[in-house]
Amino acid sequence: MIRDAIYPIRMRNLIQGRNEEKILSYIDLWAIEDDVAIGVSGAATMGFEIKGRNILLKTDGEINAFYLGLADLLDSLPHRGKLDLQLSYEVEPGSPEILKSHCASSTTEDPLARKITDERVELLQKRGIRHTNIHLFFTLRHEEEGMGIRFRSVEPRREALWAEHEGKVKVLTEVGEIAKLALDGIGIPSRRLSGYELALYYYRTLNPARAEMIPIPFPVKTSAKLATQKDAPFSLSGPRTARSALLFSRAWSENQYVTLDGIHHAVVNLHQKPDQIDEWSMKLFLDHLPFDYRLMLTIRTTDEEKVMGRQKLDANFNRNLFEYSPFKNYEAKQKYAELDGFLEEASSTNQRPYQFSLSVLLRDRDPEALKEKIKETLLAYRQLGEAEAVSEDFDHFPLFFSHLPGHTRRNFRGDHLILTRALAYFFPVFQEWDGSPNAPTILTTRRHELLKFDFWNDENPANHGLVVGSTGGGKSFAVNYLVKDFLLGDPKNHHVIVIDVGFSYRKLARAFGGEYYEIDLSGKYSLNPFPEKAYLERGKEIDFELLTYLSELLGKMVVDSEAENLSGADSQLLEHVILEVYRTVGLSDAPRLSDVRHVLIEAGKGNVLDFDEEDQKKATHYGKNLALYTEGLYSKVLDQPGKLAIDSPLLVFNLLKLADHPKLQSVISFIIQSLVHAKLVDVGLKKLIVFDETHMLMSDPASVNLIRTLYRIARKYNTCVYSISQSPNDFLQSAAADAMITNAQVRWMLPLNEGHESLHRFHLADHEIEAVRHLQMVKGHFSECFIKSGEEGVVARLWPSPLEYWLCTTNAEDWLCEKKVRAEHPDWETGDVLEYLGKHFPHGATGGVSR
Repeated sequence: MIRDAIYPIRMRNLIQGRNEEKILSYIDLWAIEDDVAIGVSGAATMGFEIKGRNILLKTDGEINAFYLGLADLLDSLPHRGKLDLQLSYEVEPGSPEILKSHCASSTTEDPLARKITDERVELLQKRGIRHTNIHLFFTLRHEEEGMGIRFRSVEPRREALWAEHEGKVKVLTEVGEIAKLALDGIGIPSRRLSGYELALYYYRTLNPARAEMIPIPFPVKTSAKLATQKDAPFSLSGPRTARSALLFSRAWSENQYVTLDGIHHAVVNLHQKPDQIDEWSMKLFLDHLPFDYRLMLTIRTTDEEKVMGRQKLDANFNRNLFEYSPFKNYEAKQKYAELDGFLEEASSTNQRPYQFSLSVLLRDRDPEALKEKIKETLLAYRQLGEAEAVSEDFDHFPLFFSHLPGHTRRNFRGDHLILTRALAYFFPVFQEWDGSPNAPTILTTRRHELLKFDFWNDENPANHGLVVGSTGGGKSFAVNYLVKDFLLGDPKNHHVIVIDVGFSYRKLARAFGGEYYEIDLSGKYSLNPFPEKAYLERGKEIDFELLTYLSELLGKMVVDSEAENLSGADSQLLEHVILEVYRTVGLSDAPRLSDVRHVLIEAGKGNVLDFDEEDQKKATHYGKNLALYTEGLYSKVLDQPGKLAIDSPLLVFNLLKLADHPKLQSVISFIIQSLVHAKLVDVGLKKLIVFDETHMLMSDPASVNLIRTLYRIARKYNTCVYSISQSPNDFLQSAAADAMITNAQVRWMLPLNEGHESLHRFHLADHEIEAVRHLQMVKGHFSECFIKSGEEGVVARLWPSPLEYWLCTTNAEDWLCEKKVRAEHPDWETGDVLEYLGKHFPHGATGGVSR
C-alpha cells in the first residue's frame, strides 16, 4: 500500500558494488500507486502514450492550427512553477506485434502461400524495420524539492502522507484531462498509462538487455497478479522501494559513455538553441538522427513573475555594461538586444516563458559504433535552425537518468529560456500514419516503419479505391501485390473478380488456381451465357430475375443498333422464347445461343409458340440478327457448350482483344455484370472487384454503368471496388467520375508523368501533391506510392521479396525471362518457376535500375 511505500520499513542495505549504489541514488522512484510514480523526493509522475501524426502533409492553415493547439496546451496547464513535462520520442528496432498480426491474417495452408508470407517476414526483419513510441509525462514537483521525504527531521504522520498523495493524484488527474482535451483537439490520440505500464517503462530503460529476454520482471508480474486477484489497482510498493524492485543491472561510467546492462549509452544535449525554428525543423532533425535512439524534450513551467523580473534585471545590467563602460562591450550589447527582444515579444504577444532542454540518448553494444552515432547526432542538431549540441563527457551518468519519467532535474540548463509558440515547434510528435487496424498487407514507410493495409478498414465509411500511375509506374504490380495478400487471407471466403485490358493478372490466376479468360475470337475461351436448367427452375418456380437478365442480354444482341431499346412487349417475346428453349433441354443441361436462334426462326414461321403476325416478323428479324453470334464472327465466343466457373475465388477477364469489336465487348461486359451480381448476393463472402486500364473500358456504356453502380451500392454487399488507370484525367473525364471519386475513400498515387494539377479533385492537399511529384522507384527493389485513406496520407514503399516480385511483375524483360524458364522446364508448376526465378534473379531480369 501507499503508506508502506511512502515510509518504507527498511531500505535495502546490502548493495553489491559501488556502482549499483550509485545507480540507486540517481533513481527517484519510491513506489507506483494509483497509476502514479512516486519519487523518493516526493515528486509524483503520470504518463500518457500518444500517437503522433504527419501534420506536414496537411494544408498550411491546418499546420498553423496544429502548432497553435500545442501552444494552447502549454499555456493552459495549471500549477505553473511546479509542473514539469517530458516528451519521450523513442525509435526502436523491430515491429513484432504487426508482424505477428500479419502472419495470423493468412489462414491458407497452401505451401506456396506460406512460403510467400515467411519469406516476406524474414526479409523485412533483415532490412531493419523499426517502430516509434511517443510518451508524455507530467511531473508535479515536491514543495521541498531537494529535501526529499527521507531527509525530514520529524517523521510525518501517515494520515498526512496519504492525504498529500491523494492531493497530488487529484492535481495530476486534472492536468491529464486538460492535456487529453487539447491533444484530441489537434488530432493526437492519447491514452493514460497504467501503473503496470509505468513500471515496465522504468524496467526496460534500466535493464535494456535483460528486458529483451525477460520482458516482464517477477515483482511486476506478482503485483499485477495480486491486483487482479483482489480486483484492485496495480501497486508496486512495500518494504522494498520500487527502484530496488525494478533494477537488475549494474553500471559504470566512462568519460564518453555510460555502460548499463552491457549496452553503452551516451547523451547528446542541446547547447545553443536555434535563432529560428519552424514546422519543418523537427522532422529534418529526426530524419538525420542515427537509428535506435530516444529523444527527450523536457519542459519546466515557470513562475512568470520571477522569470520575467530576472530577465529585466539581466537586460538592464547588460545595457548599463555597454552604455557606461569605458570599453566597448559588444557582447553585452548583443546580450541586451536578445533580452530586450525576448521581453518585447512576450509582452506584445502574451506568450509565457518556459525552460527547456532537448537531449538524445544513443545506445549501442559497440563503443566505436556509438562514437559514430554521437558524431551524426551532433550534425543532426544543425537541422534545428543551426542549433549547436554537445556530447556531455563525464556527465553521461546523470543525463542517462534524465530520460526516466519524473527525472527532469537531472538535465536542466536554465539558460534555455523560450516562449510558447517557439517551444511548440520543438515538440517531437511527428509520426507517419501506421495504416488500418489489421495487417493482411504490410508496406514500409521512408522511415522504415511498417504500414498496415487492409481493403476492409472499418475506419472508412466505404473502402472503394482508385489507383493512378503512368505506364511503367508500377500500378498493376501494386494491385497484384494487394490482391495476392487478400487471397492469402482466406481463400474460401475472399473472392476476386478482375476485368482487365491486358495480361497483368494471368500469372496470379495460375499461381492461385484461379480462372483466367482471355476473350478473343479464336474460341480458346468461350462464355456460354445460359446456365443449366436447374438454375432457372429452382424447385417448381421460375427464377424471374434470371429470366429478365437473359432477355436483356438477348436484347443487346438482336437489336439493330446500340441506341435501340426493346419495348416491354419485345422483352416479353424474348422471355417466351427463352422458356421454350429451356423446355426442350434436360434439368442438368444448358442451352446455347444457336438453340435460341432456332426457336426464333421457327416461331417466325409459326411452327412453335402462338405468336401473332407482328410478333412472327419480329422473331424472324431477331433470329437473323442473332446469326452474328451463332454462325458468324462471334460464334466461337458465345455459342459453345460449357459454363463459367463462377465459384472460383479468382476470376480474371482479359478484354484486350475486344477493343476492335465494341458490339461484342458490350455483350461480354453485360455477361460479366451478371457474374458480378451473382457474387454480390452472397454477403458472407468478402468480394474485391478490380477494373484495370479503366480508361479503355469507358467507351462501353455497359462497363460505365457497371462501374458507376458498383461504386454506389457494392458496400452494402460486403464488396470493395478498385479502378486503375494511367492519369487522373482518365477518371475525371469519364461518365462515372462522380460516383467513383465521391465513393473512393482510398486513393493510391504512383509516379505520374502528368496530371498533378488535377489531384486536388481527388482531395489531396498541396503538400500531398508535392509528395506525389517526388515518388521514387528502383526497379527490382522497391517502388513508392502515396496513399490517401480518408483524411490520412502517407508515402509508402512496396518492397517485395524475390518470390513476390516474380509473382507480381508485369515487365516485358521479366516476361521473356520467365517464358524461357518455362520452356526449359515444361513440367514445372508455377510455384516452381517463381521460386527458381526468385533465387537466380532476385531483383528481376535486368537487376534493377533507378527511376
